[in-house]
Amino acid sequence: WGRGEREQTEDTHKVSETVESRFVDRWGKMFDGYHAGGWWFGFWNMFRALGLGLVLGCIFQPKTNAVLCTVLTVFDTIVLVFFHPDADWWEVMMNIYRSLVNLTVVVTTLAFINDTLSLAWFSNIFQYLSIF
Repeated sequence: WGRGEREQTEDTHKVSETVESRFVDRWGKMFDGYHAGGWWFGFWNMFRALGLGLVLGCIFQPKTNAVLCTVLTVFDTIVLVFFHPDADWWEVMMNIYRSLVNLTVVVTTLAFINDTLSLAWFSNIFQYLSIF
């Protein structure tokens, strides 16, 4: 079958099962592991990664770059803490932990760029975070 074609049958349930199975085959990995209300999180991850890539690749002023990355990371942490889209609680906790570590990295970088954190402290924080 070509892309977008449906199997024509008399039974409407068979048609819908075919369409649903094709959808799951194509996009299932993006939604795997989320509860029914968390279907949007796969899209959020894609747009968050795209946003960070655009910020890092298109904005060359370090302070502006760091502030925008901090805002995106804060928003990601808020989404994970308050909406926790994962079906498994272990995944919820690991994603919150990952997001908090990312937030620490971005805020530390922002503080270093704004000259409120010395190079020694900056290096020590990153060495400590590299363990985790």
